Amino acid sequence: MTVDLRPMLASKATDTIPGRDYNAHRRILEERDLPTLFFESALPLEGTAPAIADKVMPSFVRFMASHHIDLDRPRGVTVALFLGELCYLLTGETFLDLYLELEGVDRAAFGTRARGWI
Repeated sequence: MTVDLRPMLASKATDTIPGRDYNAHRRILEERDLPTLFFESALPLEGTAPAIADKVMPSFVRFMASHHIDLDRPRGVTVALFLGELCYLLTGETFLDLYLELEGVDRAAFGTRARGWI
């Protein structure tokens, strides 16, 4: 059974925008001089939850490690998830919490997985 994650993403996102407007929106955020890094990923329409676990999170962990960001508290990161025509913007911490919720794991188990992805 495929779970539609769009309502969950929308409820957790700091902003939901048309994907075509992402670059302009990002420029506005960057012009505010907010110290943030952007991590971007496209999600498939089908199998979104497995894609987050199998494809997106390992890349996100490597991204955080390469920028020396605390894996347990990824502050200063904006995650842009593109799904269909929309882009969901989440804080790094919210994205990590989403992953933990979807996978049913705690931070200790996440840390073990994360070390395997680096």
